Amino acid sequence: LLLLLLMAMRTVVVFCASLMLWVKGINCSSPLDEEREAWKNIYDHWDLGNKYNQIEKYRFRSSKKCRVDPCTYCNSNFIACENNAITHIELQCLLECRRENTIINGSIPVELGKLTHLKVIDLRYNQLSGSIPSSIGNLKKLEFFFLSFNRLSGSIPFSIGNLKNLKQLFLSSNQLSGSIPSSIGNLKKLTHLSVRS
Repeated sequence: LLLLLLMAMRTVVVFCASLMLWVKGINCSSPLDEEREAWKNIYDHWDLGNKYNQIEKYRFRSSKKCRVDPCTYCNSNFIACENNAITHIELQCLLECRRENTIINGSIPVELGKLTHLKVIDLRYNQLSGSIPSSIGNLKKLEFFFLSFNRLSGSIPFSIGNLKNLKQLFLSSNQLSGSIPSSIGNLKKLTHLSVRS
């Protein structure tokens, strides 16, 4: 009888806790869950399933699974992970990519700023357009940021000064305008900077 009573009390406690979370609208998803959702949006935005999967070097073990679980199923030539979090995105479009006409175009999605474990972003030699989103400033672990040889426009976001671990920043050969933000002075670890048009 005592055991049944304890089980009933436990059920009531769990129900009440669940009800409180529902009423308050608390989001119980983990940071990695949010990162996975951000990756899905990036994957779809750049149509990676149809583009990079055509190239032998970058071919996915499973295109659909790469979208859902990049650390397990994406090709390690362009995605690297640590502790199941994405740390490297290397989608530079070199000769083989151009020959297969799989250049990434369109804008840089704001969701890129949600992959907060990123250390390397290499998107050189594509046809990215639009502005660099200010959400990039959320990537506090970023060390290498390469966007050269695209069609990016607008100004360099002030939030780039938040990237305290940044060592190399290459933005050359784009159509950027305006002055270099003063926040660049916050990047004490920066050793290489290229912004010429």
